[in-house]
Amino acid sequence: MVAKLESKLAEHEQKLEKATLSLNGQIMQLQANSLFQNEKYKEAFRDYCLAVSFYTETDDIPNLSRVIECIKSCLNHLTKDDVLSIKVVDNVDIAEVLNDLQEKKPTISGAMIVDIREKLYELRKQADK
Repeated sequence: MVAKLESKLAEHEQKLEKATLSLNGQIMQLQANSLFQNEKYKEAFRDYCLAVSFYTETDDIPNLSRVIECIKSCLNHLTKDDVLSIKVVDNVDIAEVLNDLQEKKPTISGAMIVDIREKLYELRKQADK
């Protein structure tokens, strides 16, 4: 009886954890949407990356996909220095976010990650000129 209750409790704790992570992702996504609309692309990019980190731990694939598209949109407005600044100052490394995403959600993330990596490569090339 006790083992069954402990099992149920662990199951509910896991569901609660995923729901909390999904809500945190949604909060970061909403905040990033607002920043993007106000043309604060660097801050929006940071918050979209954080949202991806939260969504990667959940089953919220629709929002994860939307946020990845938003990251690609942000990259059109950023420089290599902006991305580096977010990594250094805010401790948000897009490469780590993408690696984690690719590891945990390989079936949905392949083409999306390639697109972002290509945009990041283009930013590096522009800065090297």
